[in-house]
Amino acid sequence: MPRAPSRPTCPRPATTRPPPASGGSCPLPRPMGGDRHSHRLEAHAAEILALIEATPDTTLAEMAAHPERAHGVRAAVSSVWRLLDRHGMSVKKTAHAAEQQRPDVRKRRWAWFERTKPGSTSPRA
Repeated sequence: MPRAPSRPTCPRPATTRPPPASGGSCPLPRPMGGDRHSHRLEAHAAEILALIEATPDTTLAEMAAHPERAHGVRAAVSSVWRLLDRHGMSVKKTAHAAEQQRPDVRKRRWAWFERTKPGSTSPRA
């Protein structure tokens, strides 16, 4: 009965280590994960950073869409985040909406706070 071909001990070709004393060689494992694409945005870094200066309330998704619209370079939100991280930038949204400071909204908010405060005798809405 013919023998089935033996399976190679190292199935993936990659960079090889120096041959061990036994005479064989085994490929090194390839790197897993990591950042392989955000370097494409470095060519447009100045433009993206200027976009943040011009419109500080822009989102990461809007920043990722800009290079594609302007230059045809697709970028993931995570790539934009890493670009900003490399440049020491942090884009944070405010925890408060600007409309909270309007007099009519402020009056309704304070009324709600008073109604829902623990120990309040008013019915909660």
